[in-house]
Amino acid sequence: GNVNTRWETEFSDPQWITIDLGKVCNISTIEIQWYSANSYAKDFKIQVSNDNSAWTDVYSVTNLSLTSPYTSKINFSTPATGRYVRMYGTKRSASYGYSIKEFVIFGTVAE
Repeated sequence: GNVNTRWETEFSDPQWITIDLGKVCNISTIEIQWYSANSYAKDFKIQVSNDNSAWTDVYSVTNLSLTSPYTSKINFSTPATGRYVRMYGTKRSASYGYSIKEFVIFGTVAE
């Protein structure tokens, strides 16, 4: 909720960030607001897990090209399900690290 802060990695691949939703959820949309043209992922996956150990790929992109406001919006036609959500970056857009201002996950708690 504060775009004046950000999460940033070292200047190497791969890097990732994991979000614990607290409960298993049905995820309909994910929005990632990257910091700048020098800090987004050209290649990355969105992965889900129920135990923070075994991961399932639910989205992947290669050779992504973004312009300002450097936002990736991922809509799932069938909700992805998991307690943990991970952005797993495998190729940076520049020599800097991955840097995220916002990582927003929309969905509902699974019944």
